[in-house]
Amino acid sequence: MRIMFAGGGTGGHIYPALSVIRKLREKDPKVAILFIGSDRGLEKRLMKESKIDFIPIKVQGLRRSFSWRNFQAIGKFLKTIPEAKKIIKKFKPDIVVGTGGYVSAPILYEASRLTIKTLIFEPNSYPGLANRILAKKVDCVAISDQNSAQFFPSKKIAFTGNPRSQEVYESSLNSVEISKGNIKLPQVLIFGGSLGALKINEATEQMIQSYKIKNFNLIFATGRRYYDAKKNFFEKLQKKENVTIKPYIDHMLDLLPQISLMICRSGATTIAELTALGVPAILIPSPNVTHDHQTYNATTLSNLNAAILLPEDQLSAAKLYKLINELISDSKKLSIMKKNAFKLGQRHATDHFIEVLKKLINEDSRK
Repeated sequence: MRIMFAGGGTGGHIYPALSVIRKLREKDPKVAILFIGSDRGLEKRLMKESKIDFIPIKVQGLRRSFSWRNFQAIGKFLKTIPEAKKIIKKFKPDIVVGTGGYVSAPILYEASRLTIKTLIFEPNSYPGLANRILAKKVDCVAISDQNSAQFFPSKKIAFTGNPRSQEVYESSLNSVEISKGNIKLPQVLIFGGSLGALKINEATEQMIQSYKIKNFNLIFATGRRYYDAKKNFFEKLQKKENVTIKPYIDHMLDLLPQISLMICRSGATTIAELTALGVPAILIPSPNVTHDHQTYNATTLSNLNAAILLPEDQLSAAKLYKLINELISDSKKLSIMKKNAFKLGQRHATDHFIEVLKKLINEDSRK
């Protein structure tokens, strides 16, 4: 079996693909995998670490408002089509899988023209522009949120859930638990996503400077670009008691089962990770995403008492410190949030996704 993946830019477009690839390799070590992505995105480093063959291509995303940059983006897209065709013909995939982001567009478009089976994954309640356009061309659209179904042809939809959820859950079953005797305080993780989040960082920095972190251990992941820009400041700041500051969490699967409370964005893959284990969270949606879908994600969990919704325009160091301390001191409330979040987990999503993938390949082989 030969499978080509295309996508990237953010962790939400990469980690679900990695979850599928790892499970495929587990089931069949001989499966051939090739990942196509941007040479500037997170995917290049992650594919190297996972020993996955990787080819970068240069594409530019379309802006939703009128801009001369859109003409530049179209030009780059057209220029990349021959390159995409060459890559596909050389690799000879049985199927091409797109996991989101504009980098997937030329690969999926050309694969459909070459009548190769195609599958795209849409994790969000409101699909990205690339997937909405590609849905007209591909054979199948796998979704993890039923609300996104309205944007795609009904006959092409397969509800799989987010594969990242199953990987996080299965990893937690094999993780070494930290005994209560070795850890005195609850673990609180503040994480603004793979790229970091400026407003969350600013509030967290001020909180560490202004208050004593005494009732919990704080792990603060700033994002690599923010950490590099203020490295000396962060190194000084983390000398404060019970504070650990990192540019990025490289081993989230190992860390997440130990977290008592998480403060983070509310992207689809983050939600998949939290609900897989039932991690209580304070969700701070990004206001800079398509149709504000992160607020929708956070509201869904908040309404079910599975998380606390904190809009970014209400975020402050004082508010954050107060909320964290209130939650970690209320074990009953945390327990209820954990139970409600766990009910939402999609802990068989990778298996469902691979079933859909193999079904498409088998359909093609029977022709």
